[in-house]
Amino acid sequence: MQAEPDEPPHPWTDAEEPLGLVRTLLLLPCIPLLLALLPVRLLLLLILSLTSKLCCAIGGRSLPFVELSHAVIGRCLMITCGVWPGLFEVNGCIDPAAPVLVIAPHMGLLDICVMMAAARCPRPVGFKVHAHNPLVGHIFRAVNGIAVSKPRAEVDAVSPVKVVPEPTAATGTAGTGKGSSANAAVRQAILDHKASFKPNSGERPIGLLPEGTTANGRSLLRFFSGAFAGGSPVQPVVVTYPHRYFNAACFLRSLPEHLLRQLVQPWQRVRVDFLPMCVPSEEEARDPSLFAENVRKVMAAAAKLPLSDRDAKQLYAEYRSKQKTVAL
Repeated sequence: MQAEPDEPPHPWTDAEEPLGLVRTLLLLPCIPLLLALLPVRLLLLLILSLTSKLCCAIGGRSLPFVELSHAVIGRCLMITCGVWPGLFEVNGCIDPAAPVLVIAPHMGLLDICVMMAAARCPRPVGFKVHAHNPLVGHIFRAVNGIAVSKPRAEVDAVSPVKVVPEPTAATGTAGTGKGSSANAAVRQAILDHKASFKPNSGERPIGLLPEGTTANGRSLLRFFSGAFAGGSPVQPVVVTYPHRYFNAACFLRSLPEHLLRQLVQPWQRVRVDFLPMCVPSEEEARDPSLFAENVRKVMAAAAKLPLSDRDAKQLYAEYRSKQKTVAL
């Protein structure tokens, strides 16, 4: 009788294997070098951030210039995080007939740099606060991001994971289209883009993160359906960070800790797979949730990842429950 496969680790755990005594001893002499690299990488990060703002100011609305310059900037940012030449693999390319790129698994800030380098900055969809974010707002505006107003009462600051700026995606809760005027507004913005998109015309697709939150990359969370509504095709993009002992790419705690883990990582590999465009059947066009689940299965098979039975809403509910328990 065949054994059942092991259940994947919880999405909000590091999912790192212990180094063991021998590897720890071998790593100790490298620690001073890694600490010495930290200020150098921080300086490069600052220079590249200023260069990004300068390119957006010079290029204005000239998308070809902004896209090309930020493809280079994105690749350089990846190098500051240890993705050296030879460690970045891209398979396939954007289908010009695809109005939407769905990108998963979503792990952290490095996803932004990867999409800048591999996909030439797909159009972001997000709330207007993203368009004025001091870190990424200039890119959002330069690539004609779709900004949606969010009612002040619906601003969500519950989980530390939510501080991730997502200039290449709609916010995760936008997918449900239920119970929130902000969610409905983002969903409508996605539908409007799909309705006006002209395939093979050179228009840029929008980039969406259908999981709606960052996780450890060891499974695929359930997708929100917003990216899959309207009966339009989508192109799946699988982004993986092969690792074993140090999962630096995942953003699970505070922003400073996430940046520190990225900048002290000696090296890390990144693989991007642009999968064939998925065109919904008549049944999938009527049921966005079914289309989302079928696309998730395609992406999980390509990434060789198990399907998680959790989604972002459940993870946030778990987080709030634990916070209440700690408070008691």
